[in-house]
Amino acid sequence: MVQTGESAEGASLSGPRIYWSLALIPVQEWISEARRSRDLWVGSAFLSWTMAKVLDTLQSHLQAMVVLPSEAQLGRFKRIADLPFQDVLETSEYSIPNRASGYFQSGGAIDDVGDFFRKRISRCPLHAWEALRQEVASKSRDDTWCEIVRMLEDDIASPVELVWCVKQVEPPDLPDGLMLVDRLFQAVKRTRPLPTNVGHPVGKCTQCGRREAVGGDDWKQWRQSQENIEGLRSVQLGYRLDVGERLCPVCCIKRFAGYLSDVSFPSTSNIAAAWWAGQIANRTGLLSWSLKEVQECARRVPGYDEKSSDPSPLYFGRTLKRHLQKAHGELTALEAVKNAQEDLRKKIVDANKTSPASAPLKPEPSNYLAVVTFDGDNMGRTVQKHSVTVPQKLMNFADMLRRQMPKHHAQAFYLGGDEGLILCPIESTLDLAETIHAEWGNNICETTISVGVAMFDRERPLGAAIEAARAALEKAKALDGKNGLGISVQTASGSEWTAVDHWGEGWSRMRDALRLRCTDRLSSGWVHDVEEFLRSLPDSALQSATSLDAIRAELKRLTRRRTTSQEEADHVWDDELRGATWLLNAADQTVSQSVSNQLHVIAFLAREARP
Repeated sequence: MVQTGESAEGASLSGPRIYWSLALIPVQEWISEARRSRDLWVGSAFLSWTMAKVLDTLQSHLQAMVVLPSEAQLGRFKRIADLPFQDVLETSEYSIPNRASGYFQSGGAIDDVGDFFRKRISRCPLHAWEALRQEVASKSRDDTWCEIVRMLEDDIASPVELVWCVKQVEPPDLPDGLMLVDRLFQAVKRTRPLPTNVGHPVGKCTQCGRREAVGGDDWKQWRQSQENIEGLRSVQLGYRLDVGERLCPVCCIKRFAGYLSDVSFPSTSNIAAAWWAGQIANRTGLLSWSLKEVQECARRVPGYDEKSSDPSPLYFGRTLKRHLQKAHGELTALEAVKNAQEDLRKKIVDANKTSPASAPLKPEPSNYLAVVTFDGDNMGRTVQKHSVTVPQKLMNFADMLRRQMPKHHAQAFYLGGDEGLILCPIESTLDLAETIHAEWGNNICETTISVGVAMFDRERPLGAAIEAARAALEKAKALDGKNGLGISVQTASGSEWTAVDHWGEGWSRMRDALRLRCTDRLSSGWVHDVEEFLRSLPDSALQSATSLDAIRAELKRLTRRRTTSQEEADHVWDDELRGATWLLNAADQTVSQSVSNQLHVIAFLAREARP
């Protein structure tokens, strides 16, 4: 682990303060290494657990004043720092920001403070990582996984390090002190030394793509070790590891740490199916009973266990078909799942016919889910200016948002004040994004928030989807004034597009169009007609007010043509779609391309969220 730090002394006047700033790195790379939801769960929890240990050490030894995150949360930090990692996974409040800052009332020399940071604080990530490695090794020694656990017994360098700085400031003005130490911190972070790595002639980890996969330094030994792992029946069934998945020691520890807790944790398949399963569970009678039958049949498949898998993947026809094709002794059990699944499908089709008043259900859930990430706009300046009130408001916002997760069938992986990362079914994605925006406005009026969303196939590696969500977030924050929402869609066939716009008219109109489409008040051809028309227009046609009036008139004609009830056609265009505002304020693309990408999102969600 690289220890990185710097101390800087200011002028010597009476009553100076020593300010400090620190952060764990690398955060985005560490989070994006996740392939499964459990990897993401462990990666996020480890960062929060480590930061809790850092802040608890600072407070208990140096009585540090913590500005960000809120001083009022110190009791919570100590609680989490004292837990074994297994218990951290079982608490919903573990999310702690990866960046912190504060000050000490000067009672000692700054060199002594810097020395304490160098010798004690900077080593907290190493101690936390070693504690996690030992916990994994001691609790994963059963016969099934002994081949892998044996390789985790040697010391493994911490993949996370701490960057820090301390600076003595006079006069001790809080906003100025925070600003000055932040400048020093950014300089330290940019100029820190980077570790070198000497590789060996063996395969790379298929998850992180940076470190070498477990199995030894010699090629023949490494290849034999990998063959032994791939021969495990649990691996062939995709429990904990997939066939051909070669993990480095770091990613192995993350993967196995996810099974330390007996608390079940949703897979990406489980999250993708959550809204669909919730709708069935709300229906009394045969539908709910038939879903439980599918679940029970799935649990009788040989190799299934409560901690390493869940029945959700077998809700999906393509997954069940793949399992049947490579089945061995469990063929009879899988046939039972298939029969139960087909029975459920028939009952859903019948229920849609006999209960037209109820929202129709798809025979099986969508294969897509969404990563939702958010970040407060201009938070550095905001916290410096409102250092007394904003940090606590950020924690209140995160707590309120956490309580909203069940309503959206969502799973929060990290809610650290102004930053967060959530997985949710695509059916509730737009509602969740609106909830984030609304809760932020209710709690924090000093600045705005931007949100990035990536919709992706449940069997795609999670890390790539997280990167896509971050890219959508960056596009939203690149808008003039920030305060936007970016949605990226990546289909299983390889198509990809991103729609981005400020909060407000554009996204409200899109939600209304999606509602009209999903309730069949607009036919499926509406999106295609509008998109083809916009694509045919040269950009010059959008620069003239006269041309825009003519374009809107044609859009109204196309909408009237595709409105199911002609009696309400004018109302749909003029009032619900707010036709007079179309093609205004076109984000960072041409107007037609911006609207076209939003139409892509409408078509995609309408297809995936309805029968």
